[in-house]
Amino acid sequence: MQNVYSKVLISGDRHQYTPVELQFWASLVASIFQVPLLCYNVQIASAIRSTSSTLFVLYIVNGIAYHIQSVAAYAVMAYISPITHR
Repeated sequence: MQNVYSKVLISGDRHQYTPVELQFWASLVASIFQVPLLCYNVQIASAIRSTSSTLFVLYIVNGIAYHIQSVAAYAVMAYISPITHR
């Protein structure tokens, strides 16, 4: 369902979203849902103190790699059928 809706947004008639715009809006909506749950379930101050700097760098690299993968997936979606992708 996500692939089909993404294809509709990328190749829309009124407004065509770029892969970066689509990733931005998807990330924003995900953050709106996840940040309150994070604040409720995790004691942030103690989690930051207990996380090593190596693990923190790995989290940052993981986030960048996921962002690049998502933008690439949306870019590929613009050229193929949404059912073919995945």
